[in-house]
Amino acid sequence: MHAERSVPRPLFRKGDAAMRCGDEKEADAMAAESAATHDAEASIRTLGARELLGTRGVVRIEHEGEIYTLRITRNNRLILTK
Repeated sequence: MHAERSVPRPLFRKGDAAMRCGDEKEADAMAAESAATHDAEASIRTLGARELLGTRGVVRIEHEGEIYTLRITRNNRLILTK
């Protein structure tokens, strides 16, 4: 019996990919790509909008010498303006 490597919360499993594509090597590549994507997404810093924007609901962001404003609208949506 063949034991698969444990991949944390993959988007799909190797067996699922093999059923879709019918190619074991391609299934391995698809499973590895899925695991890498998941790992990259898990390492991205995540902030809550209220935590980032504070009680006023607005923050200024400097990027390459330009100032941008990120705010919450009346409809509870985020808008970024230059």
